[in-house]
Amino acid sequence: MSARVQAARALVTLLAWLVPAAAAAQPAAPAPGVVAAWSQIGTADSLLVRAVTTATECPRLSVDGVALAMGPRARPNPDFPVTVCEASIARSTSAVTVDDVALPTMRRFPERIVVLGDTGCRLRGTSLQACNDPDEWPFARIAARAAALRPDLVIHTGDFFARETPCPPGVERCAGSPSGDNWASWTEDVFAPAAPLLAAAPWLVVRGTTEACGRASEGWFRLLDPHPRSRGCLRFTEPYIASFGPWQIAAIDSAEADERAAPPALVEEYTRQIDGLVAANFVSAWMVSHRPIWAAASDDVDGAASLRAASATLQASARNLPDGIGAIFSGRYHVVQALGFGDRRPATVIVGNGGTLFDRPARTLGVGDVIDGLPVRVAMTVERRHGFALVERDGEGWRLTFLGVDGAPLGRCRLLRRALDCAN
Repeated sequence: MSARVQAARALVTLLAWLVPAAAAAQPAAPAPGVVAAWSQIGTADSLLVRAVTTATECPRLSVDGVALAMGPRARPNPDFPVTVCEASIARSTSAVTVDDVALPTMRRFPERIVVLGDTGCRLRGTSLQACNDPDEWPFARIAARAAALRPDLVIHTGDFFARETPCPPGVERCAGSPSGDNWASWTEDVFAPAAPLLAAAPWLVVRGTTEACGRASEGWFRLLDPHPRSRGCLRFTEPYIASFGPWQIAAIDSAEADERAAPPALVEEYTRQIDGLVAANFVSAWMVSHRPIWAAASDDVDGAASLRAASATLQASARNLPDGIGAIFSGRYHVVQALGFGDRRPATVIVGNGGTLFDRPARTLGVGDVIDGLPVRVAMTVERRHGFALVERDGEGWRLTFLGVDGAPLGRCRLLRRALDCAN
């Protein structure tokens, strides 16, 4: 490993130790046996406490000073030689510890939200990212930077995992990396680099395409899926809603949604799920979906970049999307993209630049481009810059700041219901 890479890794380690939010949320090292612990939004408007342990028993849990039991979510197997434990607690809880280590709790109304997605280091066939170089795969630096901002909530838009195939012999940039859907790979892609951010705030998560059945679904359902544990891999899981007073977030699992076509069976399934959100009576809400509903992907046609609307399945399924949804936060494409359509459609906000290898450059969307019958009125795209978004309450609206790895702004927007204004 080069001296440059060693020095950069040392800097990342130092940043993680110096993050004030991590220090406040995790004042002591985990007890022997516990290798990861965090809190996340659950499906019943609850807070889930999760812990991964090498011990045979689940760790001790204290909720507002009362001892409670954690139950096993997943037992060890050869690929995951650890026990995943969990407990569901009230979102109003003010203090939680796992083996005397404090975990973050949920504010009644989050004012500062970190949004990021597509964070894993890509190893898939000939697509080989430099997982050993924190400049080329900067997720650990991004997580430390985001944690230092003391968020109240972290939203991850999916694609946590990306180490699908082995690093070939003799390739230094990924040498020594684990691969495949197993605990070693999930540790390297998620739990080691994200440690400061997991300690800073509860997470709200949605499933990405890399967590779909046949890819990294075993790790997803063991570790992060917010639903009760299922037997085997489910192609579809139900939406869930987090309520914060008059404001809500609806999270939908769009891992199976086709982007190029709208097969009737998929349209029927996602229509059922989206129509079911009408009963929530949204007044002011966001949706989180790994795949954007109204955005554009780049296709290479005869050597020229062209645009196609995405996702065809979700567009056909969202004809009755509740009017109270003002914005849809997504990942999937490894860019920052913000699109406004006026009051007839929610704004699209894509934050998929969390560390994964960049997509091919695309023709930039502009005002006047038409997606699914409506012209784009506001458009901002930032390509080939890793980072994340900080979303802050601003009066009746929200201020969005897209930040690079070094914390420098890449662009800014303001969101008021469905009205979006942006500036690079």
